[in-house]
Amino acid sequence: MSIDADALIRHFREQVRKCIEGRPWLVGMNVAVAATRTAQQLLDLGAENVLAVAATRGVGDLPDPDVVRCLLLGLESEADMLDAIRRSLDALTHLPAWVLDEIDRFDPDGKARVLETPFGNGKPLAGRPVYGARRPEWQALEDKMIIDAVWDAAGIERAPSAILPMEFDGLWAAHQQLDCGMGTVWVGDNREGWHGGAKMLRWVRSRSEGRAAQLFLAEHCDRVRVMPFLEGIPCSIHGWVFPREVISIRPCEMLVLRRKGSDRLVYAGAATTWEPSDTVRMQMESAVVRVGEHIRKKVGYRGSFTMDGVVTADGFLPTELNPRFGGALSRMSRGMPDLPLYMIHLATMAGEELDYRPEQLQALVRQQAAAHPVVRGMYMMEGVEGLPERRQPLCRFAGGWRLAENEEPADAHVAMGPANAGTIIMVSLEEQSIVRGPSVAPDICDLLNFVNDRWGLEIETLLPAPDIRTM
Repeated sequence: MSIDADALIRHFREQVRKCIEGRPWLVGMNVAVAATRTAQQLLDLGAENVLAVAATRGVGDLPDPDVVRCLLLGLESEADMLDAIRRSLDALTHLPAWVLDEIDRFDPDGKARVLETPFGNGKPLAGRPVYGARRPEWQALEDKMIIDAVWDAAGIERAPSAILPMEFDGLWAAHQQLDCGMGTVWVGDNREGWHGGAKMLRWVRSRSEGRAAQLFLAEHCDRVRVMPFLEGIPCSIHGWVFPREVISIRPCEMLVLRRKGSDRLVYAGAATTWEPSDTVRMQMESAVVRVGEHIRKKVGYRGSFTMDGVVTADGFLPTELNPRFGGALSRMSRGMPDLPLYMIHLATMAGEELDYRPEQLQALVRQQAAAHPVVRGMYMMEGVEGLPERRQPLCRFAGGWRLAENEEPADAHVAMGPANAGTIIMVSLEEQSIVRGPSVAPDICDLLNFVNDRWGLEIETLLPAPDIRTM
C-alpha cells in the first residue's frame, strides 16, 4: 500500500488530540523517566495540564520541572524486579496523604483522567479513572495456564504441554514425556498475580534442576505448565483489535538471553531489526490475526496485544499472550516519536469512535519501523545497589567492542544506574551500526559481557539463542 507518512501522522495526531485536549491529565507509572516522557507527549497533544506521579526515578534525563512536574514517591529498591513492579503498582493505588493533597490542588474539580503503565491494573489513581484501562477479563489472558486453550480455539499450531499441580513426581514424569532433547520449560500460574520477564520460568534439563524448579515455584504458585524447550529465535508479533478489523504489525525479536550454566533465562528487551523468512512472517501474521479475532469474540478485546513465541527449525510456535501494549511496539514507537502510538492504543481500548484507518495504520507502522530500526537491551542486577551511575559511548571493531575515544562517532551506548530492583544496565545500538535481518542477540550479549568485564560487575556470561530456522 502506498502511503503519505507525514499526512497520516498528522491525521492520527489530530484524532488523538480529540481525546486529550481540554482536560487535565495524571500520569501514574513506576518510573519517572517514562512518566515524564508520556506527560510531555500529552502536553504536545493539547492536554490542559499534566502532573506525573512515579514510584522511582529510573535511568535517564528528566525534563524541566517547570514544564513537566513529577511527584516522586521514592520507593526503596527491591531485591526482585517483579516484586518491585508489584510494589510500585500498589503504591500508586495507595498514595500517601501529601501526594493526594498535591493531586487535589492540581485537579480540584476531579476532571483529570489517568494514563498508567502498559502493564497496569486499571485501578483509579487518587479517585480519578484510568483511561483505556484493561478489563479484568483481558488481564486474565496473561495466565499461562489458559493460553493453550486460546491457541486451540483460534486454530494455532502449538507445542504440546501439560498443566499439573505442584507435585514433583508428576512434573518430572511430564518432563520425561515432553522433553525433545533440549529439556522442558516450567512456568507457574498467576496465584500472586501477573508475572513476566521469565521470573516464574525455569529451564529444566536434569532431575536436580527439576527439583529446584519445583521448590521455587511452590513458594509462589499452585500449578505449573510444562512444555518442551523450543530451540530457536525468541520473538513476538503484535496484533491490533479494532471493532470490525484485526491487523498484524510486524514480527520482532525478543532478547531472551541464556545464563551460562543456569536454569534461568534473561529477558533483555526487544529489537525491531530482525527479519524472519517470508514463510514464517506470513505464518505469524496469519496466527496473530486469528488470535485477535478470537479474543474479540470471546472477551470483547480491543487494542494492541502481543503473541510471543519461538521460530524453530519447523517454523513459529507460540508460547504466551500479552493483552497490552508490548515491549516490541514500545521500541517501534521510539523510532517514530511523532506518531502517538500508545495513545492510539489506549483510545482503542477506551472504545473511542475515531477514524482509525486500520490498514493505513498497519502500513505506516510497518514502513516506519523498517526505516527506523531500534535496538535497546537491558540487564537488571537485582539486589545490587550503590554502584556509580555511568554513561559511555562504544565503538565496534573486529574483535568486539571498545570505549569510544576523542568524541569519535559511537556505534552503541551503555548506561548504568539505580532501578526499582537494584541496578539496571541499558545498551542501545546506533542506527548506522545496525545490520537488518539477522538476530541482534549476539551483539547484545557481547555488549553486556564487555561492560561486565570492563566495569568488574561480576554478572554471569550471557549467551544468545541460536538462529536455526530452515523455513
